[in-house]
Amino acid sequence: MTMAIVAISCPARSRFGVSLPLLLGVLVYTKVILSGGVVIHDTDPYWHIAIGRWIIAHHAVPLHDVFSFSMAEAPWDPPEWLSEIVMAWLFDTFGWPGLVVATGLSIAAAVMMLLRALLRTLPPVIATIGAVLAWGTSLSFIVARPHIFTLPILVAWAAGLVSARSRDRAPSPRLALLMTLWVNVHPSYILGLGLAALFAGEAIVLAPDWRSRVRAARGWRLFGALAILAALITPYGVDGYCCLSSSPT
Repeated sequence: MTMAIVAISCPARSRFGVSLPLLLGVLVYTKVILSGGVVIHDTDPYWHIAIGRWIIAHHAVPLHDVFSFSMAEAPWDPPEWLSEIVMAWLFDTFGWPGLVVATGLSIAAAVMMLLRALLRTLPPVIATIGAVLAWGTSLSFIVARPHIFTLPILVAWAAGLVSARSRDRAPSPRLALLMTLWVNVHPSYILGLGLAALFAGEAIVLAPDWRSRVRAARGWRLFGALAILAALITPYGVDGYCCLSSSPT
């Protein structure tokens, strides 16, 4: 059975002329700001701020444990070093409100980007419901930790993969460069590589003939190789692949 995806031309604005993604983004941001205490309710931000301060003070990333009493000098590669620098700077400059605002902006940007991507193929009502449901399922994860900065990256990555797949081609090599930012922000970048592998497998399996299958394999293989190489651009290089659980989320 042949399945076709029908793209529906949908307006990205409400009946009042307001951008739907912007409207939802403002709503999400306001909700986070009004519940700021929930965003910083645990102790993990202190840990990340301390690491970020150390990196800023020493102008280098730690290669061994500089905080532990029982395992001092043990090999350690904090994979979230870039987001920890941002967290330390925000806290030292603006205090806790700075972290709350950054968290709100990150989740709001992610929801806006998701809704904009959904509006390309879905009616406004259905697209909005989908974006709101995605926001709802992430409520328990909206805290001031490094993973919050990856949400816009995740949406951009997934939207790029879906767009390429809908056009029956491999993603642009420029999308692979996004992996360099992701890998230095949070170890969840491995999810992005996994998604790319799944889309590549689908493209190859569902190709209509052998020639199309070979073309799909070549295109996605090139993109996958570029993404993996982009994920090696960290202070730790290959060692970065081995430190996915070396610090809290």
